Amino acid sequence: MSCFHYGKRLLETKFVHVFSNETAPLIPSFRNFIFYWIIFGIFVPIEIYNWRYNTFKKRSLPDSFLDIVLILLFIFFELCNLYCHIQLRNLRVNKDGTLNKERKIPKGLFFDQVVCPNYTFEILSWMIFICISWSIFTIIFIIFGGSIMYIWGVGKR
Repeated sequence: MSCFHYGKRLLETKFVHVFSNETAPLIPSFRNFIFYWIIFGIFVPIEIYNWRYNTFKKRSLPDSFLDIVLILLFIFFELCNLYCHIQLRNLRVNKDGTLNKERKIPKGLFFDQVVCPNYTFEILSWMIFICISWSIFTIIFIIFGGSIMYIWGVGKR
């Protein structure tokens, strides 16, 4: 599931996202390093593949109908997140490929209910990951990431 998520993110970065700045500021880069590489890249795998697997959960995934349903739900939320990113990109890029300076308000698929549905779907997908992995560090990961997305969402409102 994490490989699916990060593969989707790499494809979004290459083909969907439109970046206004050539480089990322130092503070967000440091925060992203801690968020992705330390919390999720080191602590989550250690917990899931070593401590958790060897002591509490001697099983292979998916081993139940519920696991399959949760994995499909995770993929659904990830695809909804991708759809939101594509919708936002389409508002930002003109048909001729130039950047549109005018900021429009998106419509449809949760855009009418919340300010940033892409963040909502991101959090929902990681909540599903928590339900399958039972990882304490994934909970820390989503609290950290969710608080950042909340600040960004308030700023966009």
